[in-house]
Amino acid sequence: MRTLGLSLIVLLSMAAAPRHDGQPLLTLQTGTLFGVVTDAASGEALPGVNVVFLALSLGAVTDIDGKYTIVDIPAGTHTVRVSFIGYETVEKEIAITDGQRLELNVTLEEAAVGLDEVVVTGVSSREGRRRASAEARSRRRAERKAAKRRKKEQRKQAPQPSPAPQAKPAPSPPKPARQPQPQPTQHQPPHRVNTEDYARIVENTFKRAKDHPLSTFSIDVDAASYSNVRRFIREGSVPPKDAVRIEEMVNYFVYDYPEPRGRRPFSITTEVGPAPWNEHHQLVHIGLQGKRYDEDEAPANNLVFLLDVSGSMNAPNK
Repeated sequence: MRTLGLSLIVLLSMAAAPRHDGQPLLTLQTGTLFGVVTDAASGEALPGVNVVFLALSLGAVTDIDGKYTIVDIPAGTHTVRVSFIGYETVEKEIAITDGQRLELNVTLEEAAVGLDEVVVTGVSSREGRRRASAEARSRRRAERKAAKRRKKEQRKQAPQPSPAPQAKPAPSPPKPARQPQPQPTQHQPPHRVNTEDYARIVENTFKRAKDHPLSTFSIDVDAASYSNVRRFIREGSVPPKDAVRIEEMVNYFVYDYPEPRGRRPFSITTEVGPAPWNEHHQLVHIGLQGKRYDEDEAPANNLVFLLDVSGSMNAPNK
């Protein structure tokens, strides 16, 4: 043990020993690169753009404001590649000196050729298949109703045929006059549909607890609706009503519920209070808390990342 300790001290002393010119033996000269990536046509910031060094294991992704920062870049001349789906890739050659903060702002041009849409079909769980089937039936019903509405409007706009002209009397039997054909209706411009489709949320009807004492709810937690609504608001638009899921808005936050004791998998916390909109109604708050595990003690996980490059993702906000 003494020999090992002495050897370590000697190695550290050699690593920190100065040269004859006063500089340390091991000195890494680095710099910083930062900037903003924008759309060439609109001038708007582009989030999610990849900014990487080709010959180095360094890179960054632009934030919501299109900004990026890459630190600890070795001094020298390097090639930077800026790429984003749906835009032309740009490569820039830069020179970094020790301690330098270099600003590189890039504008991207939209690609002339779009991506072909790729549809991938997989096998999901029973609940996922049931939900997908219900959503498909709902879409088909909506499409049938829209088609009936369009046909009804076309029949109203179509002109009525005029009465057929009477032929003059003649010795020979007159030929029947041709009936005028109704004029075709003008082509109706296609209705612009929001590409972000959401399953319709049907509000539950009021039920008396005395008549319906049994109630079930799912134990899984999904918080995507909160982030999705936040995205709409940051972009300056109002989110569709079906995109606002109350349970996902509530479950986005972390609550300090007591942990379960013993061998119980979760604890239940309940609270009853008057409803703000009707003093004769009571609201029941039910909170579930599972066991908290230390991530350092958890077994190894296999993570699978799916990169969607279909045509539906060819948009600046995706």
